[in-house]
Amino acid sequence: MWPPVLQATASLIKLLNRVNNLSTEIDDKRIGENETVNTGKAEPTRVPVREMLKILRPQRRILILAGVLGLVASLIALVQPLLVQRLVDGVDSGGLSSVVYAGVAVLIVAVLAEALIGAFQSWLLGRAGENFVSALRESVVRRVFRLPMSAYGRYRSGDLLSRITADTAAVRSALSNSLIEMSSGVVTLVGALIIMLILEPMLTFVTVGCVVVAGFLVAAVSVRVMVASIAAQRKLGELGAGVERALRNPKTVKLNQAEGIEEQRAASSIDEVRKYGYSLAKYEALIQPITSIAIQGAMVIVISLGGLRVSQGQMTIGDLMAFILYLVYIAIPVGAIFMSVTEIQAGRAALYRVVEVTNEEIETVEGDISQGEPSIEFNDVSFSYPTGQQVLHGASFRCPAHRVTAIVGPSGSGKSTTLGLMAGLYSATSGTVHISNQDVLTVSRESLRSRVAYVEQEFPVLSGTLRENLTYGARAPISDSTLGAIVADVRLDDVAETPDGVLGTDVGESGSKLSGGQRQRLALARAVLRNPDVLLLDEITSQVDALNEESMVDLVYKMAKSKTIVLVAHRLSTVRQADQVILLDEGQVVDHGTHDELLARCSLYRHMVQTQSLE
Repeated sequence: MWPPVLQATASLIKLLNRVNNLSTEIDDKRIGENETVNTGKAEPTRVPVREMLKILRPQRRILILAGVLGLVASLIALVQPLLVQRLVDGVDSGGLSSVVYAGVAVLIVAVLAEALIGAFQSWLLGRAGENFVSALRESVVRRVFRLPMSAYGRYRSGDLLSRITADTAAVRSALSNSLIEMSSGVVTLVGALIIMLILEPMLTFVTVGCVVVAGFLVAAVSVRVMVASIAAQRKLGELGAGVERALRNPKTVKLNQAEGIEEQRAASSIDEVRKYGYSLAKYEALIQPITSIAIQGAMVIVISLGGLRVSQGQMTIGDLMAFILYLVYIAIPVGAIFMSVTEIQAGRAALYRVVEVTNEEIETVEGDISQGEPSIEFNDVSFSYPTGQQVLHGASFRCPAHRVTAIVGPSGSGKSTTLGLMAGLYSATSGTVHISNQDVLTVSRESLRSRVAYVEQEFPVLSGTLRENLTYGARAPISDSTLGAIVADVRLDDVAETPDGVLGTDVGESGSKLSGGQRQRLALARAVLRNPDVLLLDEITSQVDALNEESMVDLVYKMAKSKTIVLVAHRLSTVRQADQVILLDEGQVVDHGTHDELLARCSLYRHMVQTQSLE
C-alpha cells in the first residue's frame, strides 16, 4: 500500500494528465514530424503514471518513511503561524509574559525540528533515488544484452548508452525528488488552506481562486515540457551515437581527412540539442512568474481586504498576521508543486525512452540442445532481413558431424548469413535449421551457443589484455599454460611482450595495437578455447600471410576429428582440403560436393578457382 500522501500526488498527476490529453493529437503530430521512430512500432508519447509508481515499489519502505517525515515536517510548519498568532495577540493584549517567552521557545524548537526532519528526509530520498536508478539501469542493461540481433539494427549503440545513463538519471530526478516534493507540497498546501479557511473563509476563497488559475496554466505548459523533453533526450542520444561512431574508427576519420566533417556533424547535433534546450528553458521559465503572479496577486487582495476587515473589527491583527504567514508559507509548496509537475513530465519523457527498450522482446526460448552428433542440416531455408532484403532462397544442405564443410560463393550470396543462422543470431523466415537433429528455434540461445563457437568476419577484439580477450566469456578459469599453448598454435606469440609476458599485453581500444592478422588469430584462439562441438569460421585467413595461414589451416583440420567445422573462405588453399564444398549464388545452393567434383562439373566454381575469387 502506498501512503495517502503519494496516492494524493498520483491523483493530482492523473488530473493533470486529463489536461495533457486535450493536446495529444498535436503532440503526436509534432513528435512524428520531428523524430525518427526507432522500433518501427506505434509508440506512446507518454508513460502512464502507474509505470512510474511501479519503479518506486521496491523502495516503498524508505519512501513511506520519507513521506511520513515530510508529513510531520509539514504539520510542524503549519503550527508555526498559529504560534505567531498567539504571540502577537498575547503581546498586544498583555505585553511580555512567561507565556510569551514560552511561546517563543516552542517556536524556535518547531523551526529547528522542521529543519532537522527535512534534512533526514532528503538523505532518505537520496538513498532511495540511487537505489532505484541503479535497479532501473540494471534492468535496461539486462534487456540490452538479451535483445535479438534484429533489435540492434533499430538502435545505435551511443543512443542505447544515453538511455542507460542520461535518461535514467532524469527519471531519478523526477521520482526521488520531484514526486516526493510534490507530495509534501500537496500536504502543506491542503493543511494550510484548511487552517486559512477556518481563520477567514472569504480570503481563503480568493487565495484558492488564484492558485487554481495558475494550476491550469502550469498544466498546459507542462504538456509542452514533456514533448520538448522527448525530442531533446532523443537528439542527445543521436549526438552520443554519432560521436561514439567516430571515436571507434579514429584511423578511418584521419586517413579520410574527415575531422572537419565529424566536427560539423557533432556541432549540428549539439545545436539541435541546444534548440530543444531553449524550448525547455522557455516553458520552465514560465512557471516561476505564473506562481509569483498568483501568490502576489492573492497577497495584494488579502492585505487590502484583510486590512479593511481589521479596521471594521471583523478580525484581529493576529488573525491577519497568521493568514498572511500561511499565504507566504503556501508560496513555497505551490512553487514546488508547479516545478515538480514540469520535472515529472520531463522524467516521463525520459522513462518513455527507457521503457521503449525494456519493452523489446528478448531471446526467451527455453530448452536444451541435445548432445547427439553435431551435424547441421538446412531444410528449404529462406531468410530476409527486417529491411525486406531477402538473402537466402530455399537453401537445403547437410554438414556432416566431425567433417569440414566449406561455403563459397560470390560476394552477397548469403555465406555469412548462413553462419549467423547456424549460431542462432537470426531466425529463418521459412524452413528449418537443425543441429544434432534438433530445430534450433526450439532450444534456448544460451544452450545452442554453449555448443557452437563463431569466429566473425570482423574478428572483433575487446579493450584490455590478450589474456582478458582469450578468456572472454569463459565459464571456468583457464590456466596460463593452456593459454600459452593456444597462443603458440595460432602463432600469436609475435605480439610484443610486456613484463607480464605476452598474455599481459594491452591490445588497445578495440584491438588497435594489433595487426589485422593478429586480430584474426586472436579471434580463432578465443573460439578454440571454448572447446565447442561446432566451430563456425568466417574468412579466418583473409588477412594473414602464407606461413600463418598454413598453421591456422592445419589447426582447423586437426580439430575436425572431434568437431564439426563450417568455414567460409576465399582462398583455394583453405577450401581444397574440405570434406564438402557448398557453392552459393544469389542466396541459392548451386551445387555441393568435394573440391575436385565441383571443379570437374560446375562452371561457376571452376571460374572462381581460376580467378581465385572464392569470396
